[in-house]
Amino acid sequence: MLKRIIQIVLVFVGYILSTTSGVASEDDNVVHLQLRWHHQFQFAGYYAALEKGFYAEEGLKVELHSGSPQHQPVQEVLSGRAQYAEGNSEVLYHRLKGEPLVALAAIFQHSPSVLLTLQSSGIHSVHDLVDKRVMFAAVKEDADFLAMFLNEGISPSNVNIIPSSYQLEDLISGRVDAFNSYSTNEPFYLKQQNIRYNIISPTNYSVDFYSDILFTTEEELRNHPQRVRAMRTATLKGWRYALDNPEEIIELLKTKYQINKSREHLRFEASAMRALIFPDLIQIGHMNPARWHHMAETFVKAGLVEDMERLAGFVYEDKRPEFPAWIMPFLFGALILASLTSIVSFYLHRFNRRMLVAQQDLQESEARFKALSDAAYGGIAIHHNGIILECNKGLSDITGFSYQELIGMNGFQLIAPEFLDRVHEKVRVGFANSYEVIGILKDGTRCPFSVKGKNIIYKGQDARVIEFVDISERKKTDEQLKLAASVFTHASEGIVITDSDAKIIDVNDTFSRITGYKREEAIGQNPRFLKSGRHSDEFYQEMWACLLNQKEWSGKLWNRRKNGEIFVELVTISAVTNGKGETKHYVALFSDITSMMQHQQQLEHIAHFDPLTGLPNRMLFADRLSYAMNQCERREQLLAVAYIDLDGFKEVNDTHGHSVGDELLTIVANRLGQSMRDGDTIARIGGDEFVALMVDLDKVEDCELVLHRLLQASMSAVTVEGKELQVSASIGVAFYPHGGIDSEQLIRNADLAMYAAKNAGKNRFHIYSDGLIA
Repeated sequence: MLKRIIQIVLVFVGYILSTTSGVASEDDNVVHLQLRWHHQFQFAGYYAALEKGFYAEEGLKVELHSGSPQHQPVQEVLSGRAQYAEGNSEVLYHRLKGEPLVALAAIFQHSPSVLLTLQSSGIHSVHDLVDKRVMFAAVKEDADFLAMFLNEGISPSNVNIIPSSYQLEDLISGRVDAFNSYSTNEPFYLKQQNIRYNIISPTNYSVDFYSDILFTTEEELRNHPQRVRAMRTATLKGWRYALDNPEEIIELLKTKYQINKSREHLRFEASAMRALIFPDLIQIGHMNPARWHHMAETFVKAGLVEDMERLAGFVYEDKRPEFPAWIMPFLFGALILASLTSIVSFYLHRFNRRMLVAQQDLQESEARFKALSDAAYGGIAIHHNGIILECNKGLSDITGFSYQELIGMNGFQLIAPEFLDRVHEKVRVGFANSYEVIGILKDGTRCPFSVKGKNIIYKGQDARVIEFVDISERKKTDEQLKLAASVFTHASEGIVITDSDAKIIDVNDTFSRITGYKREEAIGQNPRFLKSGRHSDEFYQEMWACLLNQKEWSGKLWNRRKNGEIFVELVTISAVTNGKGETKHYVALFSDITSMMQHQQQLEHIAHFDPLTGLPNRMLFADRLSYAMNQCERREQLLAVAYIDLDGFKEVNDTHGHSVGDELLTIVANRLGQSMRDGDTIARIGGDEFVALMVDLDKVEDCELVLHRLLQASMSAVTVEGKELQVSASIGVAFYPHGGIDSEQLIRNADLAMYAAKNAGKNRFHIYSDGLIA
């Protein structure tokens, strides 16, 4: 398993972080940025962007404002007191409720919002919270908690929800059973007070929300697009710097911002945040539209909003070509782990060999042991019944005790109490293999040790030689590797890794869920086995040219699932290079946006087509007419607008009812559409009124054949519910260009001509002339 994790990590090695620099602000006005809460490491990236001059480099003058219950991000931005702010899920909530907010970047890829309970309460899972007192902020701000309850089939009405006091003492004192907190903050206070606690995290219940979202307004984006781009670029640059230099930011918070948290607390916060931001694996600020769509669905299911109609346009898109590289490798951790294993194995081998010599020649072994042990990696001690008889300098370095303090000490004092029974048993049976324990250092710090012992004879008496290796760094590396593997396996996006010849060497679970192909079915294949046939060869040639030249390509692909369905994916493909710049692998990160595209197409159809007849509506007709008039002038041709009103339709409606009338309209509309030429347009603009656009006419008479077909189509008998019905049409026609009229006047002229046709006896067309009077 470890070998596989290392392979996964090494695949990611070679990514170079590169971002497209922003542009300067469009004006010299001060930009106000509202934070969510009081100054703390949670906002480290903004401090770094300000203090390191990243905002200034983009031509921005930025002022940061700390938050409070009276200064909430959304209200500050909507009021105009701030142009930018950082918020949580309430940003999406207000967007869906109609507020013009735009998300620029999701700093936390995973929400730190958790519920804390005391271990003594016996509350370990979300199901234990039924009928319990649970404290959290407004539902729109802590929507991930609500989603957690709903996912587990728990109605919020079965939980005693109490508005948050933001006072951890309410949990400690027992006034509430569960307390809302950030996993990056409140747990530190409980650890300080040696209070045992449980964490109930929404992520353990399939709820994965973004958090700490940089956002602005549609007005700001519309009026200052360059400033928005610059603000986002500088902020993300600040976050990268802050995560790479946490100690510098901690010192800044203590000295300039007078944070009352200890440095130890701020380090805890920085470490916990890193695990939620994933800066070494995912581009800082990355936003997956599908995850926003899922979050919006949660609000709808919870009854907080009616629909997701306002979601479109919520996620910021930089219209410039941009090729972000978002993965930083765990190379150093992997190399340290490999080196550590080699060094430990080497010295253990030498140590065991010298111990064999010690049994044969005690005096010689003492000298050899001393020379060896002082040079060994880790701590070495010889003890008799726990009393340390000899040790090397490494044991002093690890534990903090001097050589003089260690000699004569009971070595079991170096072991955490909960591990003593295990250690005593290993000593009793003479266990010779390595095992792990928690050690206690001189300052009381707990540290993981790898321990290996061997029974020997020392100065004529039974003794045991022990090797202690500090494995805290190895543990961290292991956790990072496990995290890398976990993120790869369980990421919301599908991930495909190929070799330099584009042969697939690995895929994650999401790939299989989206495409339907199992991992073993995909490995060894070229990604072209997913091709849908929707793209031309030229498209793929351009894509590969971009990959070879730019080392990255982003866009939309139409691919085919195993079951034959076509789906749309939003994909970023990046080349992984070695130190020489040679491409060794390609990594593709993609999301299935099919449902989102379909939803968008449905909205566009509703906006431009008549729901009853399926014909273009007034808005779409106006667009086509405007375009046709421009083309008409360039080509020096004519176009005609025909205003059509059905004769006798009102009588049908009054006599037979609206359902029959609607069916009649649908049939006649279809016939009218079939009567038009290719390239012409007919639209329904209301009731029984239609308007037709005929283009590319050289003379007035060119449209007469179409007009006669329209009259014939409208007057042909229609059978609806066994009833034979008949209507006719009066048509007014106006031509362009005549007299330099605009589109509105052209339609009015056609309308006037239509009334002239009615007055002349109906079932005919009349061509507009200047003599007609409204």
